[in-house]
Amino acid sequence: MVEAVEDPAEGISNRVKCITMAGLERVQKKQRQQTIAGDQSKELWLRRVKWDRHLLSTVNINQPALLASIQAVDSVHEWVLHVICSSFHRLVEVAQQTAVREIAMQATLFEINRKKAEKKAQSRSTASDNRPAYRLTAGQEEAALDVLVIAVKDLHKLQDQHNQEETASTAEAAKQEQID
Repeated sequence: MVEAVEDPAEGISNRVKCITMAGLERVQKKQRQQTIAGDQSKELWLRRVKWDRHLLSTVNINQPALLASIQAVDSVHEWVLHVICSSFHRLVEVAQQTAVREIAMQATLFEINRKKAEKKAQSRSTASDNRPAYRLTAGQEEAALDVLVIAVKDLHKLQDQHNQEETASTAEAAKQEQID
């Protein structure tokens, strides 16, 4: 076998290319860091959500073009964004209320039914089973109380509405009698 002899000029040129590419990569990385960290007003939100570190570590993103795409909203479209934001806020509030009330209430009812069934089973079981009854943790008790407080408040609201409706209907009936 004949070994291929590498030309010393090629070896040197390859080393020069590698060194040049490594230097170029360091310069580009430093430029990306300066671009990301440079303009405070444009990417304050990047730092707030800690995406500046992520963008620095990402090689395939054209950061100058990305930062150039961040523009202030003109006054013509600002009201549209306000409407969209307020809609999202209402959606999130309704979702949170529904999730907290319904899911917590179902979990609490499930827990109550399970405790009742467990008490019945313990009363039927023999005395050899000396396990203590299940006790709610402090967090579970707090959550159950929160759910009960919300349910009582909702009940009071419904009663108030019903009373107002009755008052309004009796006042209308009284007016109608006076007219007749």
